Amino acid sequence: MKLSNPFSKQTREMWRDCQICGICDKQVDLELHHIVGRESSSPLNSCPLCKSCHDTVNHSNEERQELFAFSFANVVIKNKYKTTPDDLALLENHRYLVLDNPFLMI
Repeated sequence: MKLSNPFSKQTREMWRDCQICGICDKQVDLELHHIVGRESSSPLNSCPLCKSCHDTVNHSNEERQELFAFSFANVVIKNKYKTTPDDLALLENHRYLVLDNPFLMI
């Protein structure tokens, strides 16, 4: 996975074993994507995408909700990740990621 985006070592480590695109399920040419922009390097703001999907991401709230749900399942649930103040600030600024998210099943 290409990890040139400025994510923390912890974030990159959490995605090390996940080798699937958060949109199309491809397993090649993966890059780590900032879901809501580079305002946070929180693991909750990251999702692996194949190059093709990464190049065509549209940044709609619905797409962000879907990517967040994928990240939540793979980071928080599978890795038993404990949220940090940075994570909580991200969620406070982007409440729609959690509230009324049709893709989030917790």
